Amino acid sequence: MNVYVDIRCLQDENYAFRGVGYHSAVLLNSAKEYLSLTTKLIGLIDPRIGALPSSFLPLFDSIETVFAPKGSSVPAAFLEMSPMTHDPMRVTRLLGRQNVFSATIIYDFIPYDVPERYLSTPANAEEYAVQLSWLTAYDVFFPISEYSGRRLQEILAISTDRVFTTGVALRPEFELVKNGTTFDRPFTTKLTLPEQYVVCVAGADRRKNVELLLESHAKLPSECNQLHLVVVGKYSDSHIGALAEIYRRAGG
Repeated sequence: MNVYVDIRCLQDENYAFRGVGYHSAVLLNSAKEYLSLTTKLIGLIDPRIGALPSSFLPLFDSIETVFAPKGSSVPAAFLEMSPMTHDPMRVTRLLGRQNVFSATIIYDFIPYDVPERYLSTPANAEEYAVQLSWLTAYDVFFPISEYSGRRLQEILAISTDRVFTTGVALRPEFELVKNGTTFDRPFTTKLTLPEQYVVCVAGADRRKNVELLLESHAKLPSECNQLHLVVVGKYSDSHIGALAEIYRRAGG
């Protein structure tokens, strides 16, 4: 049997090595333990997005660009790794077919819940509505949290028997390693930090709103000047410079 997997999120540099890409890669790597020797894992890519990073190639038996099953009478399965990030029309030939069992991962519905930020134009709103519409065509859903599963059922009226919460893949850096009777954090790099500080784990996504934290910290009264601020996240040099400028303008 062939298992087809939409891996455009692994091609896209905006997702490949962030939460979506990491979760997808962990699931696909683990899947090999459960698939029979005759089952083939086929990655589906869109050449227009860019090259698939070589680190993902060992996850698949083959990589193809045609989003359609081979042979209409041969049973197959289709797994969508990130249904709300790329054009859903690309995978329509794999949905609603009698011999293709389809499943999708569900991360969140942030654009739906915060439309003023993410769906502020008619084009964005229409695009998201189309994605939601096609989402109902899947047979089963794998939300990464109970909350996302509930939102799926509230927004699209998906029955409970089609929803299976998986949790999310945890990066090794966040795991605690048992050492005798204590737990050690397996960090390989030690940071030199001030005695008193606030840490913010964020990132370049606008909804993290680290700018508000920077402005607030910059305006703390002088008696709080020993309370330092540490921001952790994946930022480009230009973004770091922009954040530093926001901090300076606010008086920090």
